[in-house]
Amino acid sequence: MAAELLLLGTAGAPLPVPGRAGICSAVIVDGRVFLVDCGRGAPSGYVDAGLDFRALEAIFVTHLHVDHVGDLPGMILYPWGVRHGRHGPLPPLRVYGPARPGLLPEGDGDFRRVTTIHPELPAPGTTDLVRGIMASYAYHLNVMPLDARMPDAGELVRAADVAAPDRAADGGQRPVAVFSDDVVQVTAVPKQVLRTKIFSMPFVVFARLEASDENATNCPLELMLGCSLRPLPGVVPFAVETNVVDGVQVVVTRTTPLQVSRR
Repeated sequence: MAAELLLLGTAGAPLPVPGRAGICSAVIVDGRVFLVDCGRGAPSGYVDAGLDFRALEAIFVTHLHVDHVGDLPGMILYPWGVRHGRHGPLPPLRVYGPARPGLLPEGDGDFRRVTTIHPELPAPGTTDLVRGIMASYAYHLNVMPLDARMPDAGELVRAADVAAPDRAADGGQRPVAVFSDDVVQVTAVPKQVLRTKIFSMPFVVFARLEASDENATNCPLELMLGCSLRPLPGVVPFAVETNVVDGVQVVVTRTTPLQVSRR
């Protein structure tokens, strides 16, 4: 079994860049797909890479700036009609991301907003965002089943907020366990974003690779997505900068520490 990291898009900031897609990374482990962020063009990049929407299990959102979640609605809604397998509808797509912050930053002398949008809930969390997506597209979700056989829209997606933990005794941020099964473990490592001091959740994805021969070692692969990537001591070495061109594929196996190719 191999773990594959595919950078579907690497362009940060909201303004579209010619020839570049917005931030979105796919981690593929034994045919299962996990996404980190859904920037501009993420659904198209997903299919251009030859990935199957039925294999998508979860989306991890580092923070709620539009360049990281702008195409989250499409990633939830476009594949709705194919979210079924041999034994019926697939389990809901899971979306994990930051919880509501404790307060909305006020800015400073250099940068301040003029109007506070949606003052009733000016700083929603991930669960609020997904609930809002489903409410905003209620017409589509309620009408499409009258024209085609669609899975139950009520089972399409589930969202979970990831709260920033208290700081450790040394002042550092404690990692947060987000997702875990026998093969994949996902941990968030909170950090502050820009001047706003709102927390981002870069995700560390551990793929526990099974030994393929007697020379293999039993160590996890760490992919830290949402910021620069780094290996832990004793982990298969690799390095991918976040400003590389889109479409770069990184494959890590036991016997082949690093392969980089273009899809």
